[in-house]
Amino acid sequence: MKKTYKIALIFLIVPSFIAVFLFGSAEGSPPYPPSTVISGITWDDSTFVRKAPGSDNWASTWAADGNLYFTWGDGGGMGGTNSEGRVSLGVARIIGDPENFTAQNVWGGKNGENEATFDGKSLGILSVNGTLYMWRGPGSGWNAWEETWLAKSEDMGATWTLSSAPFFTYTDGFSKATFLNFGKNYAGARDNYVYIYAPDASAGKDVSQTKVSMARVDKAQIENRAAYEFFKGLDGDGNPQWTSDVGLRQAVFVDINGKVTDSPAVVYNAGLDRYLMCKVHDLSPTSGASGGVGIFDAPEPWGPWTTVDYTDDWKGSDNMYFCEFPGKWISADGLTVWMVFTGYGNDVIAKDAYQHMKGVFTLAASADTTPPTTPVSLSLSAVSNDTINLTWPAASDPESGILRYHIYRNGVFIDTATATAYSDGGLSEGSTYSYQVSAVNTAGLEGEKSSAVLGSTLADTTPPTLVSVSTGSDPQKVVVVFSETVEAASATNTGNYSINNGIALSGAVLAGDFKTVTLNTSPHSESVSYQLTVNNIRDRATVPNTILSGSTMDYTFSSSLVFSNLNAGSGKSYEVVSGGFENGVLVYIDRTYLYFGVIPVFNGGTYIKTANDDKGSSGASFLTFDVNQSVAVYVAHDNRITSKPAWLGSFTDIGKDVIIADQTHRLWRKDFSAGTVTLGGNEGASKSMYSVVVFKLGDAPVIDTIPPADPVGLSAE
Repeated sequence: MKKTYKIALIFLIVPSFIAVFLFGSAEGSPPYPPSTVISGITWDDSTFVRKAPGSDNWASTWAADGNLYFTWGDGGGMGGTNSEGRVSLGVARIIGDPENFTAQNVWGGKNGENEATFDGKSLGILSVNGTLYMWRGPGSGWNAWEETWLAKSEDMGATWTLSSAPFFTYTDGFSKATFLNFGKNYAGARDNYVYIYAPDASAGKDVSQTKVSMARVDKAQIENRAAYEFFKGLDGDGNPQWTSDVGLRQAVFVDINGKVTDSPAVVYNAGLDRYLMCKVHDLSPTSGASGGVGIFDAPEPWGPWTTVDYTDDWKGSDNMYFCEFPGKWISADGLTVWMVFTGYGNDVIAKDAYQHMKGVFTLAASADTTPPTTPVSLSLSAVSNDTINLTWPAASDPESGILRYHIYRNGVFIDTATATAYSDGGLSEGSTYSYQVSAVNTAGLEGEKSSAVLGSTLADTTPPTLVSVSTGSDPQKVVVVFSETVEAASATNTGNYSINNGIALSGAVLAGDFKTVTLNTSPHSESVSYQLTVNNIRDRATVPNTILSGSTMDYTFSSSLVFSNLNAGSGKSYEVVSGGFENGVLVYIDRTYLYFGVIPVFNGGTYIKTANDDKGSSGASFLTFDVNQSVAVYVAHDNRITSKPAWLGSFTDIGKDVIIADQTHRLWRKDFSAGTVTLGGNEGASKSMYSVVVFKLGDAPVIDTIPPADPVGLSAE
């Protein structure tokens, strides 16, 4: 029975017990208040289509070639049956509109263009920059929940590469993940992030899943698990908060009428500027039957969610399994959509097959059709040679309220802001820019842009200075670092440098950062102090500034690796143990735990005794130290912390472990030039703090990754 609600309320995330209070009994009650934008949806039964009997889980994405790509499970896909062409997991291409399309199995299935090379189940696929990504569970039933792997295709689904390890496990509260889909090939996305939704199955297979968790990752870092952040609620201003610790996640969506097998599907509806979620639900989660369909909308990927339609037995079905709205098939005005859905068994409506039907949204009578006022009195101020600050009085919208502001530079949209101020950085020195600001209300309506206001960055009048001078193990090289980018002609002129104690210069090379210069010199003597004098080095300003004449800095050459300025954010006194890394030595300054399982090539490395009490440390800059040479830094991070810190994403997993207090710690490597090494926090409060091992770059262990050759000449008598 379909239920219609017309109360005009907007909440953030309504917990289940509040939903019960507002709408009556928990059974059949929508979890969120009615939408003030979309009052409901009308289905056109005459458009019903059923294909691919026996194949289910039809998640889709709108790819770069203009076609839709769908995943399916346990069947032959398009043109196949439950037995003909049956694969555990396949990918199909659909060309055309929903009323007149052609379909072809791309990977697996009957007459597939390519063979499927691994099994599993998927409810999430996405196209970004011409590459397809797919979330994959390793099996059917509960097995599909236990682990979530990432697959990647760079040839439009013809071949797929599976991640080397799971990205999530069910204990993370992140299972059977789905992607938020934007327009064609992720065009029109609100920012540079990819957003992911997943039911929270952390309570195990015998508990109905009623919560949805959310993550995001920079679209250039999709394959880097350490770069993922999880939604942990809204701050006091209504802005989303994110954490790399999956244990701190908060639900982004809750429906007490959950179902152990359901996953949400979310797509951006550009015509209405709303995010649409389609999700099945079950009035009796333990029965194994589910005919409920909920359609929800929100102004942002994280909410606040409101109810468009909430039906307990959609079209008389009691076996709905999955539903979604392919982005390509949403009309330009956002009102016409096509729901693709699947079920199981022999239910009249939702069979185990590909099915779709057209729906038309009705705008709410109370929907706000008036955009907000235009921001006025935009004020600009230049704060540096590359940054301009903007401020403006708040716009108004008495019907819906202001959701955000859009910032335009030189007529092009660049960003959003929730406050009435914005700082625009990374600009060119002494340059003039034009800015406009518009307001967007919670109904998704954007007002007129403000009048254009001009602002200019400041001229650079600050001369460069010396930051550091260091040597490595090579006695004939000196590395000089300046405070800002410098001009190549002056920086590579050896006549602008001199070193005392008889050191001659034969060359100067400017690095790609335009701040670091390597000087080629005659040999230095061990443990002798030297002084570098610099003249005539110019910066890259429009009117170049020249370094103070006779700028000097002292340094000492040492072929040994020297540590200095060791500092932990906690204030604890960490210790450097030179050449002491091996089995049986103390790991921490505050525990008696010992290292075990150290592979021989790591013996004799210099390591830092950290404090295990710092295991809950966070941030991108927790531990710093200076080295006089280029080094390879290895971080041993507790494997029980499955959500790795974001800063560790720039390190490489070398595939080797050490054992600390009977717990496995994986080794991650990153190379650093002479100077300051910065490491972030551990971000694993209930686990163990990481430890650090350092080698001179040329002495870094060579890891054997080649297995021994197969035996030959084997014979038996």
